[in-house]
Amino acid sequence: MSDFKVGQTVALLDGRQAVIRFIGTLHIADGQFIGVEFADPSGKNDGSVRGERYFDCPPNHGMFMRASNIAEVIIDAPKLAPKVKPRPASGSQSPLKKPAPRASRQSMAPPPTRRTSIVPTTSSAATSRPTSSRPAP
Repeated sequence: MSDFKVGQTVALLDGRQAVIRFIGTLHIADGQFIGVEFADPSGKNDGSVRGERYFDCPPNHGMFMRASNIAEVIIDAPKLAPKVKPRPASGSQSPLKKPAPRASRQSMAPPPTRRTSIVPTTSSAATSRPTSSRPAP
């Protein structure tokens, strides 16, 4: 029984192929069972037996059997990538900070051209102030 793993594609003794979805005991019988999922509706259940769910699959795509009904493993179970968070590169933002929002299409438009003032300017003599704050003697 230890040769089988969830996720393996197996060939059954009757020639059908299926993917192992469950390995363990069932509440209705003693011993170890293997739950498989077929690609077509040639099974007997949906991954549940008498109201107890062991795995999910479409109706009539699942079946439970003993390991003795499996002829061979065709494709090994896919290896799962480790769940490791990548470290931020040096000089990048802290993982706790939210990234800056991306620019929208509107903000990517070219800046408007500079407008010239329509208010007439006055001469500098009229607007100048004395530079000293002391009173004159």
